[in-house]
Amino acid sequence: MSKLKTISKKWVEEKNNFLKNNLPKNVQRRIFYPDNNFYTFYYSDNLKGLRYMAAQIFAWLNIEANGCIVDFYNGQDVKGMGDAAGFYTKIKDENSEEKEVIFINSKHKSDSMAVGAILAHEMMHLYLFRLGLKLEDTQENELLTDLATINTGLSILILNGMSYSSQWWLTIIMLLLGRLYWRSEQLAFGYFKPRQYGRHALEYFKENNLKLGDIFSHMKPSSRFFVPHFLIARSDNPTPLIKSLEKQHRKSNFIKGGVVIAVIAVIMYFGNQNNNSETSQTNLTPEQTTLGSQIDDCKSELNSMESTVNSDQDNLNSMDNEMNTYNQEGETENYNSLVSPYNSLLTKIKSETSEYNQKLTECNNLIDSYNTSLK
Repeated sequence: MSKLKTISKKWVEEKNNFLKNNLPKNVQRRIFYPDNNFYTFYYSDNLKGLRYMAAQIFAWLNIEANGCIVDFYNGQDVKGMGDAAGFYTKIKDENSEEKEVIFINSKHKSDSMAVGAILAHEMMHLYLFRLGLKLEDTQENELLTDLATINTGLSILILNGMSYSSQWWLTIIMLLLGRLYWRSEQLAFGYFKPRQYGRHALEYFKENNLKLGDIFSHMKPSSRFFVPHFLIARSDNPTPLIKSLEKQHRKSNFIKGGVVIAVIAVIMYFGNQNNNSETSQTNLTPEQTTLGSQIDDCKSELNSMESTVNSDQDNLNSMDNEMNTYNQEGETENYNSLVSPYNSLLTKIKSETSEYNQKLTECNNLIDSYNTSLK
């Protein structure tokens, strides 16, 4: 998905004013807070969960579905859509009646928060189309749609679909080799860059006197990175799902902090090693160059695998949280409906973890070979 290189503040102000003047007043100046079921119900049945999300957003926007079809699709099966996260269009049924259609790419099916973000964006296309609010330029129209998700209070859904990966562990490994490496990846569904979208959403929150503590109570911790805020900002009354994700986030940060402190201590103790490594890199041999390239390829695969495992683990924890709730409330039927999906996802995670560990061993062997070549 291509993005505009520069988006002027003046353009954003003009389009925000355009939306404020043309969007129905009853959908402005309020925020959609997804309850715990908005995401967790999804795992008992993906398609029913998707349509449950859609029904919630239709109700929020105060519009009727009017037979709108909401479903998943495989990118390979729909010509002309490439690898789009989702799309909104109109088709004619067997009776030549026009139907609105929203499709979500099946490759995001395992992540309920990504699905919720894509759905919110595509439903905003539907909403603006029905209102006759459209810009001629395709990219500008996509940006207008992003701003509309903010002005109609759906920004939490969009932000929850954003993710951030820093490859911190690889940075630590490379520091031990005397090399500086850092790379981050961001995933978002829309045309604004994640931090840009977060800043515009924050302006909306402030304008409507919405507290970040309330916002964060419905936003996963990793998505808060994209909303400018003080480090002391916390959620006030998180939903059970968000509380569970916060616990995982704190645990992850604690582990990372311990690793970083240990590595810094090693680097300080062996300070000369770093200088010697930097000197030796001025004239890399062909073997070292090849190993460096292989390490880069390996780390890229590891990053992708790590993201998949983390996403599936988040989903598993969400399902576990929901099953505990059903068990406590004696809702046996709902509990049993999640047992099979839970076990399938657990098996999938075990397999992914095994593959990840194998790839990690492969990367470590390459790094060992690289270290040996530097001696």
